[in-house]
Amino acid sequence: MLDLSKQENPVYCGGLIDMIKESIQNRFEKYNLHDTRAKDSILAAVSYPFFKLKWVPRAEKEYVKELFIAELRRFKQEDFKSAHPQTSTLKKKQKSESYYKFNDSDSSTTSTDGNSSTCTDLETLQYLR
Repeated sequence: MLDLSKQENPVYCGGLIDMIKESIQNRFEKYNLHDTRAKDSILAAVSYPFFKLKWVPRAEKEYVKELFIAELRRFKQEDFKSAHPQTSTLKKKQKSESYYKFNDSDSSTTSTDGNSSTCTDLETLQYLR
């Protein structure tokens, strides 16, 4: 019995195979993980609970994970800024007053952004797990 799937040079379908390979390459060339045009597609796939990181090659998982976390940090920061527009003037005032504070244990000037980003990171990592 002749096994056509292992045949090196197909007689009748060689041109068809080449066209299919070329079409697939053209269709998905923009989905190189490090290409900036693919960022939205990557984020959409990772944020969909069924896919998460299942489709990402092992060598690229850390890159995609960092991309996803960075985007969520940016989103959270924009959300915080839109909800609290007066905090930017408050931070400037706190920075100027921090010169006169001598006790490090009195950390009323500690930013909630650090805690917020840590919380966001933890939630994101738990989601990806």
